[in-house]
Amino acid sequence: MAKRILVLTTEMHAKHWYRLKSFLPYISRNLQVTIVDYSNMVNNREGYRSISESLLTLIGDPGEFLWSVDDNLITTTSFLPTDYGKLLCTPFINALLRVKLEEKHYDAILATPFFAGLLALGLRHRLPVVYEDVDRFYEFYKNPFIKVTIKALEQYVIKNSDYVIAVSDILMEEDLSLRKDKNVSLIPNGVNLELIRNILRREPARPSPDNKALIYVGAIEEWAGIDRIIEAFSLVVRRDPSMKLIIIGDIGTRYSVKIIGMIKELGIKNRVFLVGRKPYEEVITYLSRASIGIALFKPSNLTNKIMVPLKILEYSAVGLPFIASDVGSIRRIIEYYDSGLIVDYNDIEDIADKILLLNTNRRLWENLSNNAKSMALDFDVRKLASREIKIIERIVEEKK
Repeated sequence: MAKRILVLTTEMHAKHWYRLKSFLPYISRNLQVTIVDYSNMVNNREGYRSISESLLTLIGDPGEFLWSVDDNLITTTSFLPTDYGKLLCTPFINALLRVKLEEKHYDAILATPFFAGLLALGLRHRLPVVYEDVDRFYEFYKNPFIKVTIKALEQYVIKNSDYVIAVSDILMEEDLSLRKDKNVSLIPNGVNLELIRNILRREPARPSPDNKALIYVGAIEEWAGIDRIIEAFSLVVRRDPSMKLIIIGDIGTRYSVKIIGMIKELGIKNRVFLVGRKPYEEVITYLSRASIGIALFKPSNLTNKIMVPLKILEYSAVGLPFIASDVGSIRRIIEYYDSGLIVDYNDIEDIADKILLLNTNRRLWENLSNNAKSMALDFDVRKLASREIKIIERIVEEKK
């Protein structure tokens, strides 16, 4: 039976990766966990802008740079900038891991996402590897040579891990086809209902159509469709000037400059509130004071593989009806639970109409709100983490 696992990840310091962070509290209640985060040019949370800057830091304090411990989280670091640098440093970091972890006893490795999978396979001679397939990372790269290389390596990780956990049904089908075996399971992203309920107990406000607040929480990037949200909202305020739009996320991105320009150009800066990144408790508070959640993912090879994004689960957990674009498995999920409204990403007028409909049709709003809360129960991270633990324990037993 599995007692102690090594978690290899690249997401603990990332801004937008929350899957592992939500699963770990529940996994660690049942298994002893050691976490190693293979960060991308991160040391003491600061990024390095050039090779010379990173190498100077490496020379100055190599021990701290390559292997630091902070709040029981071990961070090992690429000493070359960018993801390409992290890829080039993988063999070196793998050798470091072997030395550092050789004296420790572990029963299995849980790796997530892609670069961590490469590290895990370097240790597979001793331990079974369970890989979380959370995305198609090669789709993030525009250089065709790099894209082909990353795709080949990503498929290598999927094929050679002992077991693969896919976060969407579409990814699961692709993984089954690649592996030619049945060692693949679907465990989607989950929402921490326990945490959210504790926050809501201290928060008197609740979602209501009377709040007249459309809200978006997440990455401020092109694929997230913020420009579509703003265009649709500009039509909404012409018909209902009392509406407001709240956007929560990192406004330090290049894309945010475009967003700010659009808001000014459309003359709605007094009705749009860019509040930046917020602590999780504040995010839930904002959601509890809104009337509609929104998630307009831009259709692409990347977004068409998603199942249920975290933001939709958080909207649901607080009883916030939502509007979402028709990508990946989102339509199937929404239609099954009747928890929100689906729109065409390119139909700005229909998006605006759906926002106004939800804010004026109280019976529809209440029906979707109740169904959204029921939907969140099926995606409770405690249940999903329990399934993941059982998979890890089964793989350990099979490998003995």
